[in-house]
Amino acid sequence: MTGLIRPFKKSQRPGFLRMKSVLAALAVGFALLQDLSAQTEKKIAIAGARYAKAPGGQEWILGHDYRDLWATPIEVEVLNLKTFAGGLKPVMRVGGRETLGLAMKGQDGRDYTFRGVDKSVSGVVPEEFLGTAVEDIAQDQVAGGFPAAGLVVSALAHAVGVLDVDSRLVVMPDDPLLGEFQKEFAGVLGVFMEYPGSVSDTNPGFLSSTEIIGHPAIWQRLNERPELRVDSRAFLRARLLDILIGDWDRHRKQWRWARIPGERGLQPIPEDRDQAFSDYEGVAMGMARMRGATFLKFEKKYPSVNALTIDGWDVDRYLLTDIEKPEWMRIAREVQSRVTDEVIENALRRMPPEYYKLRGSELASTLKARRDQSNSSMEATWKSRSPLSKRLQTKPTIAASSRKTKPKRFGFISKVGMTASRLGEAKAAASPSASLADLGTTW
Repeated sequence: MTGLIRPFKKSQRPGFLRMKSVLAALAVGFALLQDLSAQTEKKIAIAGARYAKAPGGQEWILGHDYRDLWATPIEVEVLNLKTFAGGLKPVMRVGGRETLGLAMKGQDGRDYTFRGVDKSVSGVVPEEFLGTAVEDIAQDQVAGGFPAAGLVVSALAHAVGVLDVDSRLVVMPDDPLLGEFQKEFAGVLGVFMEYPGSVSDTNPGFLSSTEIIGHPAIWQRLNERPELRVDSRAFLRARLLDILIGDWDRHRKQWRWARIPGERGLQPIPEDRDQAFSDYEGVAMGMARMRGATFLKFEKKYPSVNALTIDGWDVDRYLLTDIEKPEWMRIAREVQSRVTDEVIENALRRMPPEYYKLRGSELASTLKARRDQSNSSMEATWKSRSPLSKRLQTKPTIAASSRKTKPKRFGFISKVGMTASRLGEAKAAASPSASLADLGTTW
């Protein structure tokens, strides 16, 4: 079983999913694996050959990162649009300005998403830098991302009890069924997954969810309905996993919230694992971090708690203030105990064999070291929250801003200034009178 649902033991958590929900989730996971494994067509693909070498060969400046993985040919399955989910129909282009994404509808009533592994920064680099060395350098920093992150995270999430949708690496076929999207998507290597939806006349729903709320609706609802609750313990478990895997890019748009029968409160569904295991090496990134940028290295030793959590500061501050230290540490120890050596090995084996041969042992060693140090890191995480928690007698107001989104972060150019600014905002939040609206709402 590969991670559509989180495991449950009645003795370990307050509620448990109704058997109907569990069986439905298992059926979806089995169908996903069966449909993909039944495909006979496979193709050799390369995630990003352009990252094999840094611009000008200056890897000591721009980092070695995961260049070996991006440039390594891998054998992957070709997505069968005719048979998967009874047949897939493209709906619309998704993915923002960096990711090539396609929303799809299955004949089984479920929604699916295809997200290209490679990214393009041309849509986020200021116009005056397009076609210059600045754009080349910003684009090159994609090499710091781990191209198979979602596959590994799914297995780890399942083990520690975090909701997740199973994902697979596939190649989009050159198929007329893609319609107007054929030219843009044919032959693209990407991650394919279910897009969680609620129960409807046509959709059986993700874990039988009766409602799934996204951004910014969730914050409006929480403000307007004080009785509405998010399962803060489930959210803490998810955030502890984020810290373990070095996923620092967990701003408020990276979450959806599910109302699941039998569960207490809305359940968090993490999205977009592009920065999990990310490893930004090189002198340039080191200098950027000195100025406050949070493009981190994935190492055995944890970076600072602020660097790991600053992008999710506002959400953490709103949702985790009701958990006292003894319970916080109990949950942390439970997460640590579930990430066994076997779990780590099985999770890493989900990446393509070609990738595992190059980096499997290294990543396993790093994950085990981070797991073994997690008690001290969780203690530090608690300390970073507790002074603020004690000051909050009531929950602050969290605003769902209608302002235009801030410029997207890219490379080490705008991220440095933005992160420094956000650190300042976070420090200002220590004031008892500060509200979440002060922390920036459109990340």
